[in-house]
Amino acid sequence: MRVVVVGAGAVGQTYGWMLARAGCEVSFLVRPKYAEELRRGVWVYPEAKGPERWEGFGVITEPIDCDQVWFTVPSPALPSCPLDWPGAMAVLLSGGLHDEEVLRGHFALADIVRGVIPFIAFHAPLPGEQREHEGILWWFPPLMRLPFSDPRANEVTRLLPKAHMTARAESGGGRASASILPAVAALELGGWSMKAMDKDLAARGIREATDVMSAVHELGDLMTPPPMALGLFAGISPLLVPFDLEIYLRYHFTKVGEQTRVALQDWIREGDKRGIAVDTLRTLSAGLPG
Repeated sequence: MRVVVVGAGAVGQTYGWMLARAGCEVSFLVRPKYAEELRRGVWVYPEAKGPERWEGFGVITEPIDCDQVWFTVPSPALPSCPLDWPGAMAVLLSGGLHDEEVLRGHFALADIVRGVIPFIAFHAPLPGEQREHEGILWWFPPLMRLPFSDPRANEVTRLLPKAHMTARAESGGGRASASILPAVAALELGGWSMKAMDKDLAARGIREATDVMSAVHELGDLMTPPPMALGLFAGISPLLVPFDLEIYLRYHFTKVGEQTRVALQDWIREGDKRGIAVDTLRTLSAGLPG
């Protein structure tokens, strides 16, 4: 199985490492200026352990013949990626409202599999941390499973158990993955403090975003977390997560802040178009700087 991972950031390296462990021939497609450094290999911290030196993967700057293409870049970057991969299946991991439409001009709908990123991955060390090497660290919450949806999802889910990862095929849930971003916006408005974050504002924002995504993708009613669940997670996260979660959230979502702002605006536009309430999303968007 030849797999190309578009993007070699934290998410790309995490999935690439898992696919390589599953026996796939993995190559990363990156911009030419990053290719030579990547070819020398990388340090990784699987499950927040390690470090391990990872080498032997391919590095390309133009499309090649392959069986699967995994798009691991943020939504705003997707349209500028190489999108013509004749004969390949696409695995789409970004959660933007219209990301699938970007791919439909290049892949048959039946050849697009949607995935969710339910884990945390970042370039370590975080600010204030000390680690032996700079590299990509990832951590999977307890009992986590990697969900994929759409007709060919089983072609993905049967790969990952070979890397000792639990994956499942489901119907449509992958399209709602980005609905967590209203909570990120509420966290940013709270100064990146989970204690200070307005949990009710976050929960209402997630509900509105999920309603819009359900309408756009005809998914029916999807469950969303209540404010109490967000508060409970904020309270127990220091006991579960093996690094400072608040520092990670500030570090990561400041770096990809454009994605949060674009997602909010997309939900607002679609909600207004369809007569769906988006007042909370409007409040969150208006409060964010930039």
